[in-house]
Amino acid sequence: MSAEVLTEGNVAVVTGAGSGIGEGIARAVAGRGLRVALADVNTAAVDAVAKDLCNDGADAFAMTVDVRDFAAVESLAAAVTARWGRTNLLVNNAGVEISALLWNLPVEHWRKVIDVNLNGVFHGVRAFLPSMIDSGEPAHVVNTASLGGVSISPVVSSYIASKHAVVALTECLHQDLRLAGVAAVGVSVLMPGPVRTKVMENAVLIDEHSTAYHTALRDMLAKDGMDPVVVAEAVLRGIADDELWIHTHPEIGDAMINARTRALLDRQPPAITPL
Repeated sequence: MSAEVLTEGNVAVVTGAGSGIGEGIARAVAGRGLRVALADVNTAAVDAVAKDLCNDGADAFAMTVDVRDFAAVESLAAAVTARWGRTNLLVNNAGVEISALLWNLPVEHWRKVIDVNLNGVFHGVRAFLPSMIDSGEPAHVVNTASLGGVSISPVVSSYIASKHAVVALTECLHQDLRLAGVAAVGVSVLMPGPVRTKVMENAVLIDEHSTAYHTALRDMLAKDGMDPVVVAEAVLRGIADDELWIHTHPEIGDAMINARTRALLDRQPPAITPL
């Protein structure tokens, strides 16, 4: 039923929609004729994207939402319901990165990353999914993780921990839906590889180790990073095919998953990887 989610006139909600992957997904679903609610903590950015979509003929609106605040996410859900009566597609995409050797990472920075990247996903699920289930209509939830959700990297411990948790949360949600017999709702976890987004550009770097590591990563992304538009196309295909795991870079991802699984089976420390 997930292919029906992308039917013209259905309703999509995208967090972190002011730039990067979120913006790409919002534009892609609007291009399919869906009505779109865009949320982001950056008011100017998300307003600009929504205005651009409306100028192109889409039915869209923007809200400033900090996904760390459950009440704010509930307000978003209420606004969508008041305007369109339902939600068919929920994309929990907001994310941040703050980097340092783990023992140098300030407690408040750890909490921010976990709050945005993990609790923000839970807040979206909790605020939207009950009514999506109750409607009985075809619906789908996409949670953005990363290849960092199936691998290990230095200096980004909070980011990696949050993304591993998002992968596990989504897999558990998939089982919860099946256990409860909810056939109308699909769920996917997006695990992108190198993508040209502002997450890396806006990353907070605490110490010299994280600065050096991110300089190399930023150079690589500028040269080889995937366009968010291409990521969005992969997401739409994944929704239509009801894929639990949506990969944008299967060759890189398979190598990472194989290497980490091999290390676990061999009881050996995993090798350093760049994501």
